[in-house]
Amino acid sequence: MIYILFFVLCIFYSCNSQNNSIIFSTKKAKSNRNESEKIIKHYESDEQKLAAAKFLIQHMAFHYNKNNSNEVNLQDLYDKHAAISEKYNWMKTPLPWRQEIDSLEKAYAHQIAAFSFLDYKSDIETIKSEWLIKQIDLAFEAWQNNIYTREYPFEMFCEFILPYRFKEGIILEDSKEMFYKRHHTIFKDSVGASFIQRIDSILYYYKDIRYNFFAGDRIPINSVKTFEQIKYGQCGDRSWFNSLVLASSGIASSIDFAPSQGNRNNSHTWNAIITPSQTIPFEPFWDEDRWKYKIMYNNKTTDRKWGKLRFAKVYRNTFSINKTGPLFDPNISKEDIPNLFKNPRIKDVSNEYFDTTNVNILIPKGIKEVPSYAYLCVYNHEKWEPIQWGKIVNRNVTFIGMGRDVVYLPAFYLNGNILPIGNPFYISPTGEKHIFSISNQTQDIYVRSPGFFRDPKDRLQIINPLLNTHIIGINDLEGIVDTLYTITDHSDLWENIINIQSRNKYNSIELQIPSVLLLFVTSRCTLKKQKNKNKSVT
Repeated sequence: MIYILFFVLCIFYSCNSQNNSIIFSTKKAKSNRNESEKIIKHYESDEQKLAAAKFLIQHMAFHYNKNNSNEVNLQDLYDKHAAISEKYNWMKTPLPWRQEIDSLEKAYAHQIAAFSFLDYKSDIETIKSEWLIKQIDLAFEAWQNNIYTREYPFEMFCEFILPYRFKEGIILEDSKEMFYKRHHTIFKDSVGASFIQRIDSILYYYKDIRYNFFAGDRIPINSVKTFEQIKYGQCGDRSWFNSLVLASSGIASSIDFAPSQGNRNNSHTWNAIITPSQTIPFEPFWDEDRWKYKIMYNNKTTDRKWGKLRFAKVYRNTFSINKTGPLFDPNISKEDIPNLFKNPRIKDVSNEYFDTTNVNILIPKGIKEVPSYAYLCVYNHEKWEPIQWGKIVNRNVTFIGMGRDVVYLPAFYLNGNILPIGNPFYISPTGEKHIFSISNQTQDIYVRSPGFFRDPKDRLQIINPLLNTHIIGINDLEGIVDTLYTITDHSDLWENIINIQSRNKYNSIELQIPSVLLLFVTSRCTLKKQKNKNKSVT
């Protein structure tokens, strides 16, 4: 339902200027139109606040809350959720806790379903002028009193500090005022601590709000009050919470996400601090290493805790509408648009995280009917998922800013179906495109399925005993003993390809661990000859 509403609204919105967009939004307000007019009149004598009010009003038709006229009450569910956690002393998701939370979710399945089927109603139809005026004044006060951000451009303020909501469907309360009273004095001066350290003090304040490991993940979190009560949620839940908290103190932060990872069956959502010169991502839940994610997400490194992360795309949730893509093309049917691109409030920010490559595709001559758009897909959750769109011009299409070290499939998307238009290909770490050839012949293949460590601490228990382990090449007949490699804390737990410069021949390979000696004969290691006659060990 909400996608249909977006699709219809976007067609009308796409050709409008700002003033026309405000007129469009006020018309969409119906009986609530006079509230928007009151706001504009209230700020007639304040040019900057009037511009901020117009920014909000012109986009409010695209933001929604739940129309809970049926009064679906989930408070009893939340009370029982908190009681279970209290019984386990708010420990970090022990197995019995997860089992009880899942049972609670099943017991309230009817109420949860009823809440999920509630209609959406746009903010422009429901928000009252008095409440929004209060939010605008509070945002300006937080911005102007923050010594670190008060010189930020007005456009940045409007996108990241001014908004009254950072997630659709959340109950609009006076939570920004509550957060402002809690934290705003932290940023009144710069004495004694850095900007990031002051942000840390806020994040640490909410360290007891934890990731739920999917226990009861269908239980809706519909307000700040609920989230602070049950204290468990998903990455997306904590991300909107963080953005609301930080904006309340005049800090510009974003909610960024990778809808489909390039090398894992997963998506991910996180936060980033936005400054005029840089993007500083951090893990939404409290993490002692939360500021390392700029490096983790650069599509080059392998993290000792989380392993190898490769993103095809990173998008950013925005309050404003981004009038690009098939959603704003009046000639495209909504059935021919992937769900990701039915959201008009996302912006591609991949180049803020990693080096990208523009990919050009020529539509094969054998394809007679060519639609207006093509998509690049990554393989995720056992299917190909569209991750970027491209406009087809004269049978050519360019996909802008693709992540490297990722495999892609070019395809059409018609009536909800993926239709491949070429072979899969790999974009190398240096940006080269390598197409996978298709053969009618069959052959035996070796499939390696590495185990999965849910808790990063488990990974550390594996890698730590191996630190400073030497890989030794031995030739007993010639009395040769060479140190070929030393394992460091940057080694990958899944696979390491080690290039060996030695030209000597070995009949065995030893791993000399600091506490014990393990012997692996050559049948246990793979020695591959390279063109330069060097060797690599896998």
